[in-house]
Amino acid sequence: MTASGPGRRTHRRWFPVLALVALATMVNYLDRTILGIAAPYLTKELGLTAAAMGLIFSAFSWSYALLQIPGGIFLDRFGTRITYGLALTLWSGATALMGAVSSLAVLVLARIGVGTFEAPCFPANSRILATWFPQHERARANSIYAVGQYAGIAFLSVPLFWITQQFGWRGLFFIVGALGIAFSCSSSREARASAWEPCSSLSIASRDRIGASASRNLRTSRLVAAASIAARPSASPGHGFASSWVTAKSSAPLSDSSVATPRRSSSSPGFPPTWSACAA
Repeated sequence: MTASGPGRRTHRRWFPVLALVALATMVNYLDRTILGIAAPYLTKELGLTAAAMGLIFSAFSWSYALLQIPGGIFLDRFGTRITYGLALTLWSGATALMGAVSSLAVLVLARIGVGTFEAPCFPANSRILATWFPQHERARANSIYAVGQYAGIAFLSVPLFWITQQFGWRGLFFIVGALGIAFSCSSSREARASAWEPCSSLSIASRDRIGASASRNLRTSRLVAAASIAARPSASPGHGFASSWVTAKSSAPLSDSSVATPRRSSSSPGFPPTWSACAA
């Protein structure tokens, strides 16, 4: 990503960042819902009962729910770029695998794979929005990528049914899975250019050091101010009490709300406060 001066305002957060998020969300929902399109053909060929189909549909839900927290931990550990790239490729691969199944057990396992690898998607979306968009733009950004949740199945239902009729339910899973993998590969260039992370050169440890330094500076300034007040001649009977109260307050532990945070530069609105100088 090309660095730009802190005074230059760009729209990179809207395109390609938010556009990639919306498209990835569309693929996410498309892969989890196409089973409903293939179900009438799939049950007839494999001879599955209604109870078996209920198991197949629910396999996605409980695997998706169980992997939310582990997916968030993985996201915090490895970052958005790696997590999203792996998740998108693997859940698309699991979708394509559903076209090759011949038994209930393998179909359930493939469905579990889709739920497992789709789990980090929305935590990653939330992290991207919090990273790239200031608070007054996040609701708008969230509403834009949320369109992708239903746009795929809403506008692609007719083509998907046509694909099923022309190539069978197995062809449907193969084609949709391949499209997801192709999208993952095509978006990898933007991901390598740090589209998901505004400034890859600023590590998490560096951000923690910035916050700790701000906290120490605040504590030092309070102590200096308290010392200067205490050193002044007493002008009123209550002055000694006031100075001792300020000194006591300045030496008290800082709460989370009192820790100074880097201020957003007014010359570069729309970018994370500590990364405005390296946003493209």
